[in-house]
Amino acid sequence: MAGVRPKRMGSRHPDTVPTDLYPTLDGLVMVCILNDRQFVKLCEICGLDELCRDPRYLTSQNRGKHAEFLCGAFRAAFASQKKHDIAMRLLRAGVPAAPVLDVNEALAHPHVADHAMIVEGEHGYRAVGNPIKLQRTPATLRHVPPVLGEHSREILAEIGFTEAEIGALLDAKVVRADGSR
Repeated sequence: MAGVRPKRMGSRHPDTVPTDLYPTLDGLVMVCILNDRQFVKLCEICGLDELCRDPRYLTSQNRGKHAEFLCGAFRAAFASQKKHDIAMRLLRAGVPAAPVLDVNEALAHPHVADHAMIVEGEHGYRAVGNPIKLQRTPATLRHVPPVLGEHSREILAEIGFTEAEIGALLDAKVVRADGSR
């Protein structure tokens, strides 16, 4: 609205500095500073008390003018931390933060199990479940998706291929019909 084309900022936010992704010893942590109190808590937890007493960084507007410096200072402070440890310390202090989880970490998270977010079916099928949890009509896994070639014979017959033609397509490996996983 100011007539200035914004530049790419990655995970940063132009108005809430030092909101960003920070590398740690074992991954990334997302921190989102929404007010001055959270900034003070972040500084204290990161051992950067001098920053929250410096007039240049006391307000969100002023912090925005010094985003590069502040994000660099917090990047250095986070570098020696473990992502879950620092994220939990920040959360307990009221600072919005979360470790960035890879797929395996996310799927192993207790929240995923508590909310039945992994569904399993026949032949070892596993998938992410429906996040919408209705009491009277809960989503269920009624059928697993077909495997490659599982319905080839039926589909080809339905569209008019003869058994001989279907056999020829299978022999020539044009289609598959074994349905193996």
